[in-house]
Amino acid sequence: MSPLTIQLPPKLEEQLREHAAKEGVQLDRYVLNVLKKRTQYLQKKPLNDREAELLEKINDGLPEEIWKEFFRLVKKRELETIAPAELKILIKITDQIEGMHARRMPYLIELAKLRNVKLEKLIRDLGIKRSPYGKAKG
Repeated sequence: MSPLTIQLPPKLEEQLREHAAKEGVQLDRYVLNVLKKRTQYLQKKPLNDREAELLEKINDGLPEEIWKEFFRLVKKRELETIAPAELKILIKITDQIEGMHARRMPYLIELAKLRNVKLEKLIRDLGIKRSPYGKAKG
């Protein structure tokens, strides 16, 4: 199977990148998840209520502004231009991200059990990154 290339209007691409960053996933994984969900809907295989509830809780993330600030500060740290006060903010945001990942773990475990798949596969399928230090662009 050959890869699929899609030309997106710039505004739509920007929106998709923002949503992916907000959820802490790579752009390609975010788009793949959206398409999978849409395909399930079209195939008349809707999620059961509990799966939908779990996915909603799993996808509950930090506000977009926090993600933008996080990636801005990570970039400054990589360029070695981050000020001590900014580093403290980056550490605080990193703690928030780690807390968010920890809070979603029980929901991921339950969803994996419901779908009868290994947790690692579910995490991969949902496009969830293990580290908050990945690049914002997919």
